[in-house]
Amino acid sequence: MSNVIRDLHYNLRVLRKSPGFVVVAVLAIAFGTGVNAAVFTLLNAIALRPLPVKNAGDVVTIYQSVQQWGQRNVHGDDSFFSYPEYVSYRDSTNAFSGLAVYASAGLTLGGAEPHEISGDLVSCNYFEVLTGELPMGRAFRADECGAPGGSPVAVMSRRLWQTQFGGDAQILGKSIVVNGTRFTVVGVAPDGFNGASLLSADLWTPLTMQEQWIPGRKFLNDANLSWLQMVGRLKAGFSITQATANAAVVAGRIDQEHQPRKTTLQVSRATLMNVPEAHTILLGGGVVVLTAVSLVLLIACANLANLLMARAADRQKEIAIRLAMGARRRQIFQQLLAESLSLSLVGGALGLLAAWGILKTLLPMVIAQLPPEVGSIAMNVDPDPRIIAYLLMLSFASGVGFGLLPALQATRFDLNGALKESGTIFGRIGRHRLRNTLVAVQVAVCMILLIGAGLLARGLRAVQTIEPGFRLQDIAVGTFDLNRQGYDAARSAAFHDELARRLATRGIQSSLVSPVPLNGSRTGTDIRLEGRQDSVNVFTAAASSSYFQLVEIPIVRGRPFNDAEVRSEANVVLVSESTARRLWPGENAVGQRFSVGRQTGSWEVVGIARDVHSTGLSQADETLIYFPPRNESRLRLAILARGESDSGAVLRSIREEAAAIDANVMVRTNSLDDNLNLWQFPARITAALGSILGIAGLLLASMGIYGVVAYAVGRRTREIGIRMSLGANRSDVIRMILIQTMRPVVVGGVIGVAGGAALSGILRNVFFGVRLLDPIVFGGVAIFLTLVALLVSYAPARRAAGVDPLVALRHE
Repeated sequence: MSNVIRDLHYNLRVLRKSPGFVVVAVLAIAFGTGVNAAVFTLLNAIALRPLPVKNAGDVVTIYQSVQQWGQRNVHGDDSFFSYPEYVSYRDSTNAFSGLAVYASAGLTLGGAEPHEISGDLVSCNYFEVLTGELPMGRAFRADECGAPGGSPVAVMSRRLWQTQFGGDAQILGKSIVVNGTRFTVVGVAPDGFNGASLLSADLWTPLTMQEQWIPGRKFLNDANLSWLQMVGRLKAGFSITQATANAAVVAGRIDQEHQPRKTTLQVSRATLMNVPEAHTILLGGGVVVLTAVSLVLLIACANLANLLMARAADRQKEIAIRLAMGARRRQIFQQLLAESLSLSLVGGALGLLAAWGILKTLLPMVIAQLPPEVGSIAMNVDPDPRIIAYLLMLSFASGVGFGLLPALQATRFDLNGALKESGTIFGRIGRHRLRNTLVAVQVAVCMILLIGAGLLARGLRAVQTIEPGFRLQDIAVGTFDLNRQGYDAARSAAFHDELARRLATRGIQSSLVSPVPLNGSRTGTDIRLEGRQDSVNVFTAAASSSYFQLVEIPIVRGRPFNDAEVRSEANVVLVSESTARRLWPGENAVGQRFSVGRQTGSWEVVGIARDVHSTGLSQADETLIYFPPRNESRLRLAILARGESDSGAVLRSIREEAAAIDANVMVRTNSLDDNLNLWQFPARITAALGSILGIAGLLLASMGIYGVVAYAVGRRTREIGIRMSLGANRSDVIRMILIQTMRPVVVGGVIGVAGGAALSGILRNVFFGVRLLDPIVFGGVAIFLTLVALLVSYAPARRAAGVDPLVALRHE
């Protein structure tokens, strides 16, 4: 320890004499570690950090994979549980002190201005398992979780209590209206508790209120419906492995009752994101992003390695004298490496503080830009032991990475030659090769980052310029919570008809559709073609007869269905061009018939509509069948409207007229253009991130090339003077330096192109619009990086060529 302290004191004295070098080194490491810290902090907050509950280490989530059991009904994710399955686990396992379940749903909070909130239906022991006693009020009693619909009680989040009810101290016992049902508030959740998932909950009610939250559906007794997420608290002394084995016994018993079903359980520590598929995608994407930002750190380390080798060359006589006076090479090596580690640790600490401050500032802004359907997200990005350990490891690895080779080179040279000043550390070919190798590494990594940025930018352009096949401009969209307000199909039809009539008096055309194009939702069903036995799964949409004219989707063959057919509930449909080619290849689809699911009767195709991109931008819908609005589809219909005035006035008209019909119905309005923005948002984020990393890599690589050339020119000043004395002119000197500089640049560029080719194959499979081996990107980046390398090399080369030969000959 005394040696370590002595080395640290020595390093502080040495570094204090080179403040410029210290600032450059610390900032380079701070930038590289900072971007890594920011990405890892987000991953940690979502997928690694325990839930903010008491004794969070004991809380686990349980998911299942059901195989060999035919088609399972899903409301959420197929890894969720049905209520009868939950009861079996709750009553038959002994590894948990409690097992609870919950299901998320969108809600409408009534009042002067109804608005949307998020909430969870929960088992009665939900708060007992996660939080214990509530600081205000109480949780649900066992008698409140008996008969379906018989216990309209609720616990609200502290955020909802403060923002919507002003922190009313008398809130307990008061009534609130949710989805048209009056609930009594019995408790307020602890501060900071937002539920057991990434999407924060504002309100919790017993599971038995499911039909009030999701009208027209009965979930509780459906043993084959995945809709509940399970969370539990381990008993003292039980590990996750033991709990998994204990729960697997119950799963085996359920499988025996429903052969040939086979269930696999996944038990893990509870975090904000535990759903298996989403968790895997998140971690996979996180690893890719961490790899990308680590490349920037790699460039910074290569840059600093060159700087340290230059410093070691300047300190060679000092090191030689210390060795001659009895210092051991090992001691000097340790001191030089400790110097690198000191710089990296300081840079890592600065990077962590910068990343934390930037995330605290920018994250709320980014979340505010997300669509309302996503709901509110609460993430804790404060540093924790996991983040600090990751940064310490990264800083230590960086310090060793850029300090090891310079320290080894600095302690391996001819002692006699160094004392006589007749040799230099970098005088041998091996040193030049090492320096050039580091330049090649920087150029290769920079090339990969720039190619990635270019491919993502081209992909963003493709997303922004794609033609979805229907009109987006000046189309207003209005969606309603009719289902939550207890409307049936008949009342919904009356509401929509009256709203359309009122809008028409204002000179506004309107139509109905579900789902709205590009809103992220899709519906589907199985159909059986006439004369065939096999069924086909297709995407479906419910649309009124005026829809195709309003959004300008051409009917390429046949005709659209008309108002009379919609009112009489005639079994007529339109299909897209791709659907017609897929289902009736080589035949005329108009006049063909098919049946739907288990329904009696058949439907007739009366027209073929042009292909559109309604479910995603990557390609036109492979199958899409337009049905007239009917039955339950009327509850989900949105209104699309277009008028002579701007879309803002049309949006106001929709809100005003809907409120005049029923003030309790919540109306959410947006422009159809906004749905396209929803698909463009990920492309913008990734393109921005790629651009930032590419620019950062370019700056660091440019600094590295400039530093290496400037240092090499400085060390060769006497040689340049001799060449010019013997007849070399300025252009000869500049040409010589540029040729020698560009050799490692070309090598690094070739390696970078190969890496970029591999990267383009990965990005093409992930992002729409990315082309494999895009010639514009690859050619443009190669030319651009070559010009930058020539530019940053030219300045020191020109300066060297302008040196007076007499001054150069006397240079030491």
